[in-house]
Amino acid sequence: MLKLNLPGPTIYTWHNRAIAIIDENALIKRKPTKKDWQAILAQALKVEPKVAGAILDGVARVKGMAKVNVIGRAAAKGNVRAVLDAIDFDELGTMNPVIAKALRALMEQSAEAAAALLPKEAVIQFDLVNPKAVEWMRNQGGKLITMISDTTRETLKDVIVRAFNEGRPPLVAARDIINHIGLTPRLAMAVANHRSLLEQEGAKEIEAKVQRYAERLLRYRARMIARTETKEAAIKGQQLLWEQAQRDGLLSQQARKFWLLSADPCKQICRPIPGLNPNGVLVSANFSTPAGSLQGPPGHPNCRCGMTMRVIK
Repeated sequence: MLKLNLPGPTIYTWHNRAIAIIDENALIKRKPTKKDWQAILAQALKVEPKVAGAILDGVARVKGMAKVNVIGRAAAKGNVRAVLDAIDFDELGTMNPVIAKALRALMEQSAEAAAALLPKEAVIQFDLVNPKAVEWMRNQGGKLITMISDTTRETLKDVIVRAFNEGRPPLVAARDIINHIGLTPRLAMAVANHRSLLEQEGAKEIEAKVQRYAERLLRYRARMIARTETKEAAIKGQQLLWEQAQRDGLLSQQARKFWLLSADPCKQICRPIPGLNPNGVLVSANFSTPAGSLQGPPGHPNCRCGMTMRVIK
């Protein structure tokens, strides 16, 4: 079981500190409720490692290009802007082609599976060059890179201030700052808590242990992002295929899509959705959810819910 010292609701107590327990294997093995979504989910699971690997490679390039000496001198002065300027976030762009290729293939596979729900006499080939598909694939990588870059900048501001206030030596501060690239503020707080715990226990080689812990959290975040992105690509393939079938006259305009709950749905967002949409919604419409109007899953990060469609004659 993967144990992460994350701030948040108390789920388990370890060393008298509240931590969240995240069982990554359980997240993978949880089975959705319908066979048609299971097939698509299996395809998405195969793509997850590629997307996660691309994210980790992109972050590694940013870390490798970071100007350690410049970062150390700027951190010693508490100069946040100078530290951020010494980090080339544009290197995250290297992940875009790999992620785009993986999501494109997944979208096509998902659309093929979605075609199985059409009337038996319908013959259709998914159009990957239609404007909506092209626009979605073009924007998705850019949105992902922007998200990682923006959250990292927010995270590093706190890390830089903390290093300055604690008076850490420039090189120590620089390495700690670089270790936090790719993490969210919440995960950065987990790293800080882990450091404090090690210091209280009088542990040896604290910096090395903190670095390994930060790397562990980065791998966790990369997998979480990959899960969410692949599920979104799979759902998008279904959505676009059904819309194409309606344009081609192969699917009734009255066909309705339904939100499929996973075997262990989120209580706050996903579980109420079928009740809010008891008769599903039209293929072109959005679901009413506690999180607002959504075209389909995922309703939140790590969401395992799916979507199906019924033909109304």
